[in-house]
Amino acid sequence: MRSIVLLPYFSRKLPEYFSLFLASVEKNRDTDFLIFTNLKNPEQLPENVIWQKGQLKDINTRTLQQTGIDPGITRAYKLCDLKPFYGLIFSDLIDNYDYWAYGDMDVIFGNLDQFLQKICREELYDIISFRENWLSGCLCFFRNDPKLNQLCLQSRDWKEVLSTPEHYFGYDEVSWKNGKMIFWKLVNGQDLIELKIDIQSFTEVVLTAPGLKMHFGDLVKESIEEHMLLEISAEKVLIGSQFQKGFQAAYEMAAYHLVSEKNRPYFRFPAWKKVPERYYISRSGFSRKPARSTLEKLSHSAHLLFRSYPLYYFKKIRKKLNR
Repeated sequence: MRSIVLLPYFSRKLPEYFSLFLASVEKNRDTDFLIFTNLKNPEQLPENVIWQKGQLKDINTRTLQQTGIDPGITRAYKLCDLKPFYGLIFSDLIDNYDYWAYGDMDVIFGNLDQFLQKICREELYDIISFRENWLSGCLCFFRNDPKLNQLCLQSRDWKEVLSTPEHYFGYDEVSWKNGKMIFWKLVNGQDLIELKIDIQSFTEVVLTAPGLKMHFGDLVKESIEEHMLLEISAEKVLIGSQFQKGFQAAYEMAAYHLVSEKNRPYFRFPAWKKVPERYYISRSGFSRKPARSTLEKLSHSAHLLFRSYPLYYFKKIRKKLNR
């Protein structure tokens, strides 16, 4: 099956994890990744990365043409609410694909192609979510069908979502007008429909739509626990422990989403000129080898105390001043 992941990105520069993203994308040859962005393309890109120049206003125009509503977006984060509409917004760019997906760029992929092949081996699913309890905002696939692409218009609140540019509703996952703790309620077994959230999310739309064939599974790692270690190799994202002798994997995931760790003050990104074939990610950041010695652990503690926290708050203040 041929699939494409749609990744609008608007900023002053590419994120510091972009080379890690690209290295993971390159090995998934059956999946294309379309980056719709205002930025100039890098000199070297994998063959399966499509660089489409555009501006944020172009997204507003495309949305108006397909839905009749100009969302008037001025800040890129609001695009998360538009993810379920991408099948309409980018309809001219997905014609030749069996599946399209919305996703995020702060993701390091394992063998995504293999996971998709396994999932679709016996069943041609309409929707493939990489979280078990809701549609995964960082990566979610949809069969490229006109009726499925219209599902985003089935929510009773879709017009409010599109016409409120200053507020992110969480429409792509589970709307959190009542608070972010909704995620924990779902993980603990509560039913999304029974929670009666003010804004009807896209997850609720697909769960109540008749006749859909859906696959929900926890296949993306979105946080690293204290004693956990991730091994990223040419083909896999493996989860294990950093306190064992060597690395012994406990299980494999399709991808790792940086959503939790990238905002921690002590998390370090690497300054690699070339991404190694194999590397490790702990709660504190990236390394070529797992940290096992006492000296390495003390070095990490010193980094937290004298560099990470001051640098974190400096960046946070600068970010607020630039708004």
